[in-house]
Amino acid sequence: MKEKIFFINKLNSVELLRTSTLNRGNHPFINRFFNESELLNYILEKRALFLKGTFIFGEDITGTIMKALKDEQIPYEDAQNLKGSMESYEQCVVREVVKSMEETLSDDFKLKKEILIKTYTKYQDYKKEHDLYDKFDVIRYLLSMDWNKKFKQIVVFKEFPLTKTQRLLLETAFENIIEESLKTYVKNDQSKIKRIIKAYGSVNEINQVFNIINDDYIPLGQCQIVLINPLDVHQIISKVDYLSSLSEKKINITYRFGYPLLLTRPGQMLLAIKKLYLGLYGVDAYNYLFESRFFNKHLIAEGLSDKWWSSFKKYVGWLRLSFEKETEITAMYDEKEMFDALNNFNSDIKQGIPHFINKYCSVSNNSIDQKVSKAIEDTFALLKKYDLDNSKIIDILLNKNIAPTLSAPHALHITTLDYAFESNRKYTFIVGLSSDYPGRASENSLIFDEEYLKIDEKGYYCSSQIVKRKEQLLSNFVSISGETYLTYPFFRLSDQKDLNPSTFISNLLTKHSLAEEKGFGDDKLSQLHYLINDYQSNYLVRNDLAEVKHPKYDYSILRKKKFSPSQIANYFFGNKLLFILSVLLNINIDDDSDPFEIIPAYEKGNLLHTVLKDYQEGDDKNRVRLRARQLFDNFTKKKPSDLKDNVLDLEDNFMRGLENLLAMDLGKQAECEKYYEGTIKGMFFGGTPDRIAVINNKNVLIDYKTGTHSKHDVTNLETFIQGLIYAELVTQKSHRWKKIDEIWFIYPYEAEDKRIMKIACDEAAKETLYRCIETIKQLIISGDFSTVIEEEDDLAFKYTSQYEYLSSLYEKLVKGRENEDGAE
Repeated sequence: MKEKIFFINKLNSVELLRTSTLNRGNHPFINRFFNESELLNYILEKRALFLKGTFIFGEDITGTIMKALKDEQIPYEDAQNLKGSMESYEQCVVREVVKSMEETLSDDFKLKKEILIKTYTKYQDYKKEHDLYDKFDVIRYLLSMDWNKKFKQIVVFKEFPLTKTQRLLLETAFENIIEESLKTYVKNDQSKIKRIIKAYGSVNEINQVFNIINDDYIPLGQCQIVLINPLDVHQIISKVDYLSSLSEKKINITYRFGYPLLLTRPGQMLLAIKKLYLGLYGVDAYNYLFESRFFNKHLIAEGLSDKWWSSFKKYVGWLRLSFEKETEITAMYDEKEMFDALNNFNSDIKQGIPHFINKYCSVSNNSIDQKVSKAIEDTFALLKKYDLDNSKIIDILLNKNIAPTLSAPHALHITTLDYAFESNRKYTFIVGLSSDYPGRASENSLIFDEEYLKIDEKGYYCSSQIVKRKEQLLSNFVSISGETYLTYPFFRLSDQKDLNPSTFISNLLTKHSLAEEKGFGDDKLSQLHYLINDYQSNYLVRNDLAEVKHPKYDYSILRKKKFSPSQIANYFFGNKLLFILSVLLNINIDDDSDPFEIIPAYEKGNLLHTVLKDYQEGDDKNRVRLRARQLFDNFTKKKPSDLKDNVLDLEDNFMRGLENLLAMDLGKQAECEKYYEGTIKGMFFGGTPDRIAVINNKNVLIDYKTGTHSKHDVTNLETFIQGLIYAELVTQKSHRWKKIDEIWFIYPYEAEDKRIMKIACDEAAKETLYRCIETIKQLIISGDFSTVIEEEDDLAFKYTSQYEYLSSLYEKLVKGRENEDGAE
């Protein structure tokens, strides 16, 4: 297949365009994008050319300059400035036009011409002595060649103008330089958002991402997760075991710039250190730790001089950027303050990072500092769990010699929006829009100047520039990335200001008719009222029950329960919905078990489940009965003596339910995964039915309901909701699950007309489920109900009790469609 070569002299743009090329369908050619150093290597390889030594670029050049000028002991910042100036000077040297330095160098360096030339000479000598070469050496080598046959053509974008040296290089190696418009190229690109993932909270969004990766068989090595909020990396870390269990192998992860965060001890340790920094400073960046004026001002203990702190930063910067070992760098410093600082630093850090933090950082008794201390304790508890000592921590924290592994073929890559273009992964999952609202704005993605630090009286960031920058980043990435999966905050909290990327997202979704966002009033209970009215008007659900003037909620209970949306969504599975309705919302629905029963319902259910575990329709029922009596006998032997006195009555009662089940057609058990889990409208649910069987050529999911109280029949509200949840979970696409046609709930101890409920897995059933879940979520995600509704006669809105509403919904949609087998 033919190649189409592009040269881009902007690094982020190269990676961005490279990402988009992986999803171009059946094209007659492959688009290949190169930055400067990559293009040089490509030309050398294609022409089978070889240069002796090691190629240096980027920070390597800065380090080489510092080594070449070690007698002067120039600071790192000066070396960086010299590097930029030397590149301007190199362009003159390569083109042999060093006639007028003033014409090519900036005013700032005209006065430093002699220093620059001296630096350049020492730099060149050092490279020759140590067999090093840079891009200008390659360009000089290529220009010196006799080019009998050039490469046919190369494409450049007019939005990225070439330097004179770059143009000279391209003219030397290529016959034609074709200039195209990047805007036209992007417009004609077929990339688009593949799916909107509706979820609320980063935990649920990440769960969904992992489910999609697994269910769609997407190779991890082709995936990257872009975090809107870098703090969410810890949610991913906590879910890695789950992802590993799905794929049945250990998952490798690369983070941000591609350094390996393999799930080994060093990887876990490095993640834990990042967690420590996040807990301390709120951002995930070394630059903030070592350069931020906020850190310097607020966290460094009094008594440590600015000079010491400056030396400390310089030392750490050298460690991260140098090729040499710590001891060799230390020996290069002569000034006493620096020598003392290094000795103190090395001595203290070897006693452990907690000791170091406690010595060099101010930690008071206020709540913020206590959170810092807690973050430190949690982090090192994690390190201890992985049997990591301080020497390993220091090795990873300060060792520069870790090779980037962006191209790791089986690693999932995690990055942030600011660095979303750094990898060439085909599938991108943008996660965390629902968590990125004012008050939780990520400092890592903000520019710290006066405009960007505007905060209103409530402590929210209020600068419109933040929003514009976020939207532009997101817009750029989405419009040009490969196959993008975008998590979307399906529920917006009423106290959120519209200062997040939602404007762009909303416009995008509206344009493609991918999602619809409903508006609500400021009051949470009003939202519920509007939502219920919407159900009634749009879904023809009659509610003949009397309306009440105020909701029947106990505000004190809600105020005492400080659950976050993520905690609730992650903790309460489908079978916990009853708890949400009854306890959190103070709705009076009884528990499963009758407190006066001698044998609780759940124990009776466990016995029935064990007896029928391997039962197939047509098996010898007498053998099943015999096994049941043996199990029941063993069960009662472990019970108190007062229970044994009534054992015959209890056994007869137990066997009555079994006989009712054996009298039904329970079919042959289907071979498939029985545990169902998934996300419904952003809430995570799961459950295990008692049986999945083939009955009359239909795959049927069966749950035995074993309570003996009169409420346990087909009219039970919890059963209805649980059935709808199953209906949705089993219809979510997964290779592990059997196609389910019907769901049966069987009450073996009830009268025949109340013994069975059947729910069809159709769209109408699922739509009803969505509405139930949304109603509950509107209250859950609002957190604490701070608004107290006064009982006034002229109250503007009337409310319908949620429980009464759901009951009427059930009456209409389920109980009203009975057939000879029960309610369908």
